[in-house]
Amino acid sequence: MDSQVMVSICCAAYNHEKYIRRTLDGFVSQVTNFKYEVIVNDDASPDKTAEIIREYEKKYPDIIHGIYQTENQYSKNIDITEKIFLPAVTGKYVAICEGDDYWTDPSKLQRQVDALEKNKDCFFCVHKTVEVSEDEQPTGITFPEVECTEGKILPDEFLMMGQNYQFQTSSYLFNGDMWREYEKNPPEFKTVCAVGDETYMLYFASLGPVYYIDSAMSCYRRGVPTSWSERQKKGNRSENICKSAEKWYVHFNPTMNIQKENFMIYALFENHNNYI
Repeated sequence: MDSQVMVSICCAAYNHEKYIRRTLDGFVSQVTNFKYEVIVNDDASPDKTAEIIREYEKKYPDIIHGIYQTENQYSKNIDITEKIFLPAVTGKYVAICEGDDYWTDPSKLQRQVDALEKNKDCFFCVHKTVEVSEDEQPTGITFPEVECTEGKILPDEFLMMGQNYQFQTSSYLFNGDMWREYEKNPPEFKTVCAVGDETYMLYFASLGPVYYIDSAMSCYRRGVPTSWSERQKKGNRSENICKSAEKWYVHFNPTMNIQKENFMIYALFENHNNYI
């Protein structure tokens, strides 16, 4: 096995004591012919999340690498990805999975890496994700919700599919160089939008085709109290997201010259309650 890290997995955790073991088990169960690493950032959780991460770090020192905050960075409006994950990532590819979601297929990373290695014009790979309740019961929803043929999705088609948020972050695998460029020198549309996974999809679709694997290999856990979507329900965050989406459209549209009616963010700021 090559000593170079092929995939860096970024995992943000906060108050995930009930879920983080499931997440970490999904990481360490991956069967690959390459080296991968897991960078887990605990954002000063008041529960036992950090303790559990340390347990796994001790058991899997070549895979799990914990970062432990003493003060909550989210509350300080710190960009966790830019300030914490970016300096730590070393992989040729970058994967994402939040500390309350989890992977279900031990071949996930291998299949995604193989897809991008064989299709050099693709810089982004996604796959089917199953939505589950907080106690891991399937809700009947999958991402994507529409039928999609495995293989390359051309940019215009991908953007059309994204109008209804068809791909979930636990399925993302990025080309590492392009991910680093995006984080170091973010396009203007990223800086005005509160929805980070949407901007990822837009940016990587602007680079070329997106490779889709039609197998359910991860689960998105709906209704976790500390999740991003649940936190947005407090106060006027939904209204703020809606306003930022309009700004995002103005900045993004000239970048790719995509008509508003063909642009995923149109659905977001017209029907934003569906997203939070």
